[in-house]
Amino acid sequence: MLSYLHSFHAGNFADVHKHAVLHLVLDHLTRKKSPLAMIDLYAGAGCYSLNSSEARKTAEAEQGVRRLWPSSSWPPVISSYTHCLTSNNRGINETRATDQNELNIYPGSPMQLLARARDTDSLVFNELHPREHESLETLFGRDSRVSIHKRDAIEAMAALLPPTEKRGVVLIDPSYELKDDYQKLQQAVIKTTRRWRHGVYLLWYPLLPANAHRPMVEGIQRAVDTETLVSELRVPVNGPGMHGSGMLVINPTWQLGEKLDGLAPWFARLSESGAVIKNRTTEATKHE
Repeated sequence: MLSYLHSFHAGNFADVHKHAVLHLVLDHLTRKKSPLAMIDLYAGAGCYSLNSSEARKTAEAEQGVRRLWPSSSWPPVISSYTHCLTSNNRGINETRATDQNELNIYPGSPMQLLARARDTDSLVFNELHPREHESLETLFGRDSRVSIHKRDAIEAMAALLPPTEKRGVVLIDPSYELKDDYQKLQQAVIKTTRRWRHGVYLLWYPLLPANAHRPMVEGIQRAVDTETLVSELRVPVNGPGMHGSGMLVINPTWQLGEKLDGLAPWFARLSESGAVIKNRTTEATKHE
């Protein structure tokens, strides 16, 4: 299905959670000089206006990134995330307090990755939706480090991994429009991690009342031969919809869980009732 458009949800609490984790991982990986592969399998449009008709219709950014603004109050540990937002919003100075209304542009995951990429790194952005793919081509098509694909993400996972680089990060954040998406992703991720064991995989999933994510997450944890980290942000909301954001990190970087624990007071500001983040690390499963 191609009905999902992230422009309705850009800058929501799930984006805040996902991109905070992403930047913490990249902070660690970019400490070494060896090149990285940065791969986004559900890349979307790459960048979003928080003043668009789609964003105003849902107003999810008001309960997400704009609720946490100004950036001058953000913890130093996520300074690269702060810089990515301020540098993409003309007129904002990250060293001073600014009004949330000055935050007009929300950079999507491709833009967040590009902000951290070095000259020796490679980037792969995949998006099947025609309009979103066209946006990627417009934004990034002239950058020699970037390869843009228009494939089904499961097929792209099989075709594009492993990369030539030994190290890298893979971001997987589907919309889960179909019920069998969870099972398909579970099978694909397990196969992929066996082909490329050194990659850091970030698999996002929504927290919904039925806990549809649980078999997928637990199935992957049982199958992979490496450490995993589960980070779940729960935000009190009214109604039966998404009440939180989850990230399964395969091969988590050093002290990732501790750093996310330290961000708990910052994440709590996403709700008047206090959003709660819980992080737990699981060691590699020993298969008989």
